[in-house]
Amino acid sequence: MKRYLFILLLCSANTQAGEAERVFNTIRDSVVTLTVYDERKEVDGAGSGVVVAPARVVTNCHVVQEAVAIRVRAGNKEWDAMIAVMDTPRDLCQLDVPGLTAPLAKIRSYRDIQIGEPIYAVGNPLGFGLAVSAGLVSSIGLHKGETRLFSSAPISPGSSGGGLFDGQGRLIGITTGFYPGAQNLNLALPADWINEMPKRGVAWRAPAAAMPDPDWIGESESLRLANKWAELAALSRRWREAYPTSATANVYLGLALVNTKQAAEAKEVLLKALQQDSNHANALGYLAQARYQLGEKEAALADLQHAITLFPINGFYYYTLGLWQYQKEDFEGALGAAQSAIKFDPSNEFNWELLGESQQRKHHYVEAAQAYRTVLRLKPNHPGATTNLVSVLATLGEVGTARQVLTDAPPGLASDAGAWLQVGYAEDKQGHYAEAERAYRKALKIDPTLADAWYYLGRYLTRVSRNTEAEEAFRRVLKYKPDMAVAWGALAEIIKQRGDNAGAKEAYEKATVLDTSLVPAWYGLGVARRDLNDYPGAVKALEQVIRLDPKSPAWAVLGELQLRMGHPDEAFKALQTAEQLNPKDEFTLSALIMYYDKLGEPNHSLAYALRLLEINAANALNWNNKGYALLRLQRYPEAIPAFETAIRLQPDLINAWVNLGETHLRSKQLGKAIVALEQALKLAPKATVQDSLSRKPMQEAGSSLRPKSSLFYCCAKYRISPRLGR
Repeated sequence: MKRYLFILLLCSANTQAGEAERVFNTIRDSVVTLTVYDERKEVDGAGSGVVVAPARVVTNCHVVQEAVAIRVRAGNKEWDAMIAVMDTPRDLCQLDVPGLTAPLAKIRSYRDIQIGEPIYAVGNPLGFGLAVSAGLVSSIGLHKGETRLFSSAPISPGSSGGGLFDGQGRLIGITTGFYPGAQNLNLALPADWINEMPKRGVAWRAPAAAMPDPDWIGESESLRLANKWAELAALSRRWREAYPTSATANVYLGLALVNTKQAAEAKEVLLKALQQDSNHANALGYLAQARYQLGEKEAALADLQHAITLFPINGFYYYTLGLWQYQKEDFEGALGAAQSAIKFDPSNEFNWELLGESQQRKHHYVEAAQAYRTVLRLKPNHPGATTNLVSVLATLGEVGTARQVLTDAPPGLASDAGAWLQVGYAEDKQGHYAEAERAYRKALKIDPTLADAWYYLGRYLTRVSRNTEAEEAFRRVLKYKPDMAVAWGALAEIIKQRGDNAGAKEAYEKATVLDTSLVPAWYGLGVARRDLNDYPGAVKALEQVIRLDPKSPAWAVLGELQLRMGHPDEAFKALQTAEQLNPKDEFTLSALIMYYDKLGEPNHSLAYALRLLEINAANALNWNNKGYALLRLQRYPEAIPAFETAIRLQPDLINAWVNLGETHLRSKQLGKAIVALEQALKLAPKATVQDSLSRKPMQEAGSSLRPKSSLFYCCAKYRISPRLGR
């Protein structure tokens, strides 16, 4: 069945094609082409017309009303013409063409036409000469209050004013444009109106020669190219006053309004232009921009695609399409549109910039660099392309080349702070720290308020332990960008390192308020609160860390805090989780030693102490933990060498001296005990207590007594006199 249907359709198409050729041959001498000229005697447009009386041609007014001169061509001959009668409300004008001899078109009333009847449009599409297209009568109805014929016969710019004929070659309408918002639905004025022109029309009067018109188009183009939108709007309004039906004047005015963000008025003006010339591609293109600014994105896209259909070699339309696709992060679509724009307009730097940005977002960095280099060849002073090229080269690891781009750039661009920041970041990533610092400082010399440059400089200074300078850098960040959460977190770390727990807590709290998902800041806040003995507050912060990152090492710190708060069950659960996540974490294992010590299970403590030594035998605290577990197990001969090893590794470790003294006492080696305990007393006033997060619990796990109280306790127990002051 499908095969027969295809053959039937093919036969129908062939039949209509044959009829179109017959109709065209019948009426071709009754249709003429028009060329209109401006005041400089340059071609200003083209159109079509139909011979309806001896030496008389009918066409659309929008084709001829602004012409300074009109030429009519029929066959191989041309004649001068002038407007005789104008019926501008209906867009019908009659021309006097002295000397024209041609067959007159026979008129058929639209009242006799049937819907679905084959019809043929004959005109001068795109100025290429007479051509015929076939279609059907789609409907007959009202448009703007008056009857119009709607057909599917394709027409193009230049067809305006041509004839719409039936199968017998009778004129049924004058083609005038397409129906806005519809696909392949074209309008024609009823041929009946031609006979009404003597009553409705007015005689045309030539403009006074004393006041020649400005070069409207030439001046408008100059203003457009110079981006002088206010001046263009003013000129276009004067143009409209002189020629109220000029579509081109409205198009330039619409363009000026779009570029001054007056989208609502621009839309109104450009719709008016399309009423005057429904096939004006630029009117559609600018209307699309106005609609886009108003948020009418679907209608904007439809208008833009229609403009591309009418004028498929205009690179600007593809650029606009690509820009919209880029804005909605359709980088593949933006890339294709940019390539089309470049195909038709390769000398426009904006097309290449869009190509580069699309390639960059797709991580095609080599291609992006090539595009940005082209931008800079076309426009060496283009600031965005320089910054983007530096960024792409830095991403590719070509830091030297990126630096050279800045060095070779014109003076204004060599002082691009953002570009130097990109260079510094790339140098930093490659471990070229001195070069990174120089680049950051170069950026800040250019722009001292560039918060990101201060931030990355501060991170670098922290890494190389220049904490005083780093703190100043982070404070500069927050001066210019006070809501930068990561800068508050980084500042808190510096404050914490200089021992100001209260200040660190305050900075961490600001970071977590600004960014509730900032895990390092919550972690730091938990530690700061712990060190300020605010254990409930510390637990709350660490629980937030775990909610955000269930695999965080915060489990171990949380377990240690629960242990301090007297919640052994909760502590054990947290420490078990920490151990499962990282069985070799020294902090976790040390906290578990403390846990089992508090439970009075020194065997378990010893097992974890031995695991710690397998992980890190160079840590004095690990040896101290082993010795303490052995002490609790009363295995004194094994405990003593463990404490002695701890002391050799860290001679100022007070707990190890105290524990060694107590072990000697319990072994009844009183002389050695006194020596060890006196050494602990000497160290106590000046000892540096290790207060880092990772080691603090281990100090407490190794001894339950402070040095001075331990000494007096041991002396009282064994009835000896401590030799203080030795």
